[in-house]
Amino acid sequence: MHNMSHKVEVSLACIFLAFFMMTFFSDYLPMPHGAFDDQRFVLCLSLVLLVSLSLYCLNPLHFLRGSRLVLFMPFFLFLLIGGSQSVAHPFNWVEPIFYILFFSAICLLGTLMFQKSIQNQVALLFCMLAVVACFFYACITVLMYVFSLEANLSTFSDVVPAGFLNIRFWGHTATWLLPIFPLATLARKGESWRIWRLMVLFTAGIWWWLAIYLTSRGTIISLLIATILMCFLFHGVVKVWLSVMLTQLSLGVLIWLVLSYIVPVWILDVNAGLIKELNTTTSGRLPLWEEAWVMSLQNFPFGMGAQSWLTHTLLTDSYKLSVKFGAPHNMYLMWAAEYGWISIVCILGVLYWSIIRLREKIKLLGSQNESHLMYLLVFSVSSCAGLIHSNVSSLFIAPASMMIGLCVLAIFWSLILPTKIDDSNVSILKKMPAPKYLLLLFVPLACLWLSYVWSYHQAMIDDLTTDEGRAAQSMMPRFWVYGNYPRAVTE
Repeated sequence: MHNMSHKVEVSLACIFLAFFMMTFFSDYLPMPHGAFDDQRFVLCLSLVLLVSLSLYCLNPLHFLRGSRLVLFMPFFLFLLIGGSQSVAHPFNWVEPIFYILFFSAICLLGTLMFQKSIQNQVALLFCMLAVVACFFYACITVLMYVFSLEANLSTFSDVVPAGFLNIRFWGHTATWLLPIFPLATLARKGESWRIWRLMVLFTAGIWWWLAIYLTSRGTIISLLIATILMCFLFHGVVKVWLSVMLTQLSLGVLIWLVLSYIVPVWILDVNAGLIKELNTTTSGRLPLWEEAWVMSLQNFPFGMGAQSWLTHTLLTDSYKLSVKFGAPHNMYLMWAAEYGWISIVCILGVLYWSIIRLREKIKLLGSQNESHLMYLLVFSVSSCAGLIHSNVSSLFIAPASMMIGLCVLAIFWSLILPTKIDDSNVSILKKMPAPKYLLLLFVPLACLWLSYVWSYHQAMIDDLTTDEGRAAQSMMPRFWVYGNYPRAVTE
């Protein structure tokens, strides 16, 4: 048992490490298809591996009753219905199956951690690997700042954030990770960990500086709302976490003041410094949201089908005149438009169950297990912030964000699962074949889907060689960085 738990921890550590390397250091790794597309390939392969690992290790009791996978089944059904509505377009099954695997991996991986009783160990492992990865990323950012001093910082905004397609994608990962940094300090309080705590403080400070400098509104606002909500749920335990969080934020503000104002204005005599005006507009999102809303009502409540955002005839005048993107910058409106409002009801059902379980877990732990309660708080804030940020961004489209979100949500799921599983008729369950035998069916189907994903990528590359493809490159990103494929038949 202990040996198997250790193997699971090692396997997860390797996957976490691969995710962080692909997310933050893609500029320094060989990426034959570009960072975004190769991140997608790694994510797809990792989903298959994580589901396979979970099926191999779970016992029938935890798989059938502990995982609560049945809660996601209605949502999966309407994803498949959405795929069936798009049979006229090529590769209509890629995204529905992708989301089925993504949420299945969250559920099954969380259950596996719960079954092996390694939730806290994996949570801390993820936290420490995140700090190490973000520390090196912070160091690279500071080096870029120093190198840009020769050009009076005029080149700094061109290279930050490094390794990401745009500011929004960096903001997605910051939303998941900023609430986790305090845990790295709180979990290592001994005198021997002083250098580690300074390293965490530096890392968090630089990341907060970037969030302020880049005016990452979605990150800051979603973290604020998530923190307020968790204050009502967790009460006193929030104070410890919040005090560390505010210390890290204060350092970020101080670094912003020094590096974005004092150095540029007082030393380099750059008039505006590195201070950007706060954008109080919706950044062109309203036409996208209006279009998605109207789409969601066309075939109510089932939506217009998988990837119909790319293939439908435009419905609103405002969107016809606006800049086109591969998604409407709101995950819930996108799912409502493509898979129907009934799919959103299914998601809300899972969220409702999660909130009920979270409240029960908080009451159960009380003040008796503050360590476990702190882990629960940290990953609750991170998960809540990510789900809130999804209201104004494509957080569940960008592969880098989905890699980090997959880990955070799986750990959160493992922490809220009921301590006691219904073991009625357990003798019957013990006679049932182990979930690992499902691998005989899952692995061939998963390999077929992966080949389908590869064919989709090749078809996208071929499409880019056409005149229509080159003209449509601006509508990005979606499953691949080139977002507008498949296109409407009329194009």
